[in-house]
Amino acid sequence: MGQVRIIGGQWRRRTLQVLDRPELRPTPDRARETVFNWLESWLPYQWSDTHVLDAFAGSGALGIESASRGARQVVLVESDRTAVQCIQSAIHVLDAADILKLFHASFFALAKSGSDGPLGGPFDLVFLDPPFKDNSHTQALSLIRPLLTPEALVVMESPRAWPSGVEESEAERWQCHRQASAGQSHQCLLSQVL
Repeated sequence: MGQVRIIGGQWRRRTLQVLDRPELRPTPDRARETVFNWLESWLPYQWSDTHVLDAFAGSGALGIESASRGARQVVLVESDRTAVQCIQSAIHVLDAADILKLFHASFFALAKSGSDGPLGGPFDLVFLDPPFKDNSHTQALSLIRPLLTPEALVVMESPRAWPSGVEESEAERWQCHRQASAGQSHQCLLSQVL
């Protein structure tokens, strides 16, 4: 087991247990700090008005960080059973079941039902970090579009800088506001082209 640290908000400096597996890549503290600095500048809402989706939750660090900063509701989706148990344990320890809603499922399966499905929505902020080996970033972006508010922001992690790895027809539907990299991972801040 490894650990990640919450870097801001009411649970600042609290640590979360995370699985030590190569396919689960918790966003490093520095990269998370960069992303949340972007959001402080770009998020068109107060945190208390924000509905968040952490679509491939992994450690749950991004979704839990959002809740720590005051997000109204955070939905986390994770398909790995042991990762789900770690997130569920964190929700219990933080006494945050009223804010954090966890699904043990495939995001791709849940999202196909749109905003009338179990995920609900619309969401103001989405963290999108599909498995790098699957090259599924185009599909993930396509599936989240119906789940978003018009001003929603998407933070996407991928193995390549934007728009590499995303089909051109999908990339044209998004505007990239910021980009950064940390190790093997690239983060970008996106919004829909309306």
